[in-house]
Amino acid sequence: MNIWQVQRQIKKLLSERTWEGTGARVFGAVRISNGPAEAAASSLIYPSAFIGTGDGAAEDQIPGHLTRSVEIRIMARASGDTLGENAMIGANRTDTAHSEGRGLLELEEEVFATIKQLQNAFGIKISFRAVGMGTPEYNESTGMMTNEVLRFEADCTDARYYHPPQELVATGGVGQVTLSWALPPSRWDRRRVRLIRKAGATPPANIADGTVVTLAGDLSTGVVDSGLAPGTYSYAIFATYDEFNVPASADSRVSEPETGSTRAAVTVT
Repeated sequence: MNIWQVQRQIKKLLSERTWEGTGARVFGAVRISNGPAEAAASSLIYPSAFIGTGDGAAEDQIPGHLTRSVEIRIMARASGDTLGENAMIGANRTDTAHSEGRGLLELEEEVFATIKQLQNAFGIKISFRAVGMGTPEYNESTGMMTNEVLRFEADCTDARYYHPPQELVATGGVGQVTLSWALPPSRWDRRRVRLIRKAGATPPANIADGTVVTLAGDLSTGVVDSGLAPGTYSYAIFATYDEFNVPASADSRVSEPETGSTRAAVTVT
């Protein structure tokens, strides 16, 4: 994925992250920005996370790849905390208005866990590089606010990438084919999978090249395609993505990638 997609996915993962055992959201606000303006800081829902981008460089040995710096600024506050200890390490766990009294260093753990999740599910190489502490600020009404910036280096593509479904398996039978596949990773823009059937041994080349097989849901992982006459059929499975959260029929910007799909040919008796 390129840096735009990586940042969007980090935002999704941080926004969905919950505290173990309680189900409460870790962050009250997650934004893609190199940092809030002072005028906006007072209106944030804390704890907050800001995902920014730093310098980058091309990978000379791998065309189309580059490294980009990713900076995640996390901000926490604790009411009645004049010294800043509670904002750093956490305190009153009943303080549900401020992420259950969790401190900045606990939020840091959640960021590292999120980056690990990104690596494991998407195969993105992203390495921790440095941490910088911000200056604590005290407000009589809201208490101490403290923040830090975690800096990572991500290996990215220079163009957008879309994960395809994998492991398409087709088993022919009497008048039907049983199919199964593995979904691509859960991304912020993952929309649905499309299974296409075509008569003959040549698999569909794209979504329009054949007959759409009706699935039980947008993210089904299998289907029995029945009512088929004896013969040879080929199938291809595609993933489609909605980057702008609009219906496919309403906006041409919805992307339906056709590269990397898996294909299978099967005989029906």
